[in-house]
Amino acid sequence: MGIRRFKTLKPRNPCPECGNATIFRGRSEQVQEDLCEVWVECDCGHNPFEGKSEHCIESVWGSLDEGFLLMALAEWDELTEAA
Repeated sequence: MGIRRFKTLKPRNPCPECGNATIFRGRSEQVQEDLCEVWVECDCGHNPFEGKSEHCIESVWGSLDEGFLLMALAEWDELTEAA
C-alpha cells in the first residue's frame, strides 16, 4: 500500500545488518478488507518484522504518519534488542 522514507525519527537500535541508524522506510500493507499492518525496515532492506506480524502496528487506513511510525520504531527496537 504505502512506503515512506524518513530520517527525522530514529530508533534506539541501529540496523543489525548494516549499522544504519538514520534512514528507515515506513511500510504499510493491506492484510484484510479493513485492516492494514504498519512496520519499519532499514533502508538496506533489513526487515525484522518479516514473519512476525504480531509486532506490526494495526491501522484501518495504513497511515504512515508520525504516530504510527513512532509505534513501529518502538517495535523495531524490541525486535532488534537481541540482535
